[in-house]
Amino acid sequence: GFEASPCDVPFSMVNCYVQTFSGRGCPADADGVGTVDNDNNNNNNNWYSEYNEALDRLLRYDMILVYDKFNDPNYIRAVERFFGVEGFNSEKSDMYCGWESRMANERVPLKVKFRHVLELTKLNEIDNRLYRDLTSCWSTKDDGGGVKEEEEEVEYFFPKVDVSIFVAQRNRTVIG
Repeated sequence: GFEASPCDVPFSMVNCYVQTFSGRGCPADADGVGTVDNDNNNNNNNWYSEYNEALDRLLRYDMILVYDKFNDPNYIRAVERFFGVEGFNSEKSDMYCGWESRMANERVPLKVKFRHVLELTKLNEIDNRLYRDLTSCWSTKDDGGGVKEEEEEVEYFFPKVDVSIFVAQRNRTVIG
């Protein structure tokens, strides 16, 4: 059955990405590896240890797709060049939730208090750092006059596919 974890208090979703990618779970769960103790840094040290393990594992991959960027046309073009295909994101998909969930959210919108957002942000500090560290390698185009935040255009430096080493599927053409 379900057994409560010190990481579940007061919320259940704490640093899920770090737990998943490190393969270790909550530092206070496995073999008494750590304890949740707000009076000292023991728990923080365990989280940072898991963070480093998760980052090491993720950096072994040649490509990590960031779903948050799928609405950025520059990102999509870079992914298409990387894989040598066009129309990568041409069809709308429900990657986060289907129409039923969206309809339910419209009928009964979630009302989150700002203090809860702050608490969740604090509790997921290590996940937020992992995301920032993995997505900070992109550069911003600047025309020399300084680009304003809302006008930022990001350039993605993904390698381009070498068409000579790929055989296209019958329904696709490898572009180069």
